[in-house]
Amino acid sequence: MAILLNTMSDYKQKSFELANDAIKLVLTLATGVLAFTFTFLKDVIGDNLIVGKIALYIGWILLLLTIFFCLLTLLAIVGTMEDLDTNSAITVYEKNITRFAGSALILFFGGMISMVIFVWINFSPVKTGSNEKKEITDKRVNDTTVVIVSSTNPQLQLCIKPKSKKICTPTKTQLIKK
Repeated sequence: MAILLNTMSDYKQKSFELANDAIKLVLTLATGVLAFTFTFLKDVIGDNLIVGKIALYIGWILLLLTIFFCLLTLLAIVGTMEDLDTNSAITVYEKNITRFAGSALILFFGGMISMVIFVWINFSPVKTGSNEKKEITDKRVNDTTVVIVSSTNPQLQLCIKPKSKKICTPTKTQLIKK
């Protein structure tokens, strides 16, 4: 009988270790994606016009929240494992663990979807209503960059970007007719 109880305790211990490893994986992925986008965004985008910044910002916020909830999950796992020896009814599916872990996973997938949307907006061919590609012209005048996005569509988007700024987004007031 003692061997059976010891084996059951080993299974519970192993389940907590696997949950711990799984949440560490999500934590590592979220941290890596966040660090990669912070570090290499300027190198990947270059001097091109960044479109869909809101998807990038939402992705960053969701990934930061993922990191926070992963840390809370790890703390909940440690706290629950502390009571494992005294209470045999405790499992890895306790609410204090599953709430934080579920939130971390939902936030992680939301953050990754936002990042995919940002990449898709910025790196897919830009098409107009008539399925024609737009042409982006970047002209430098002194310390200012003038970015012109044009197509066969009778509209021009003009954005004046000072040299000190890295991101230039055309606004509705900068949209003019040819």
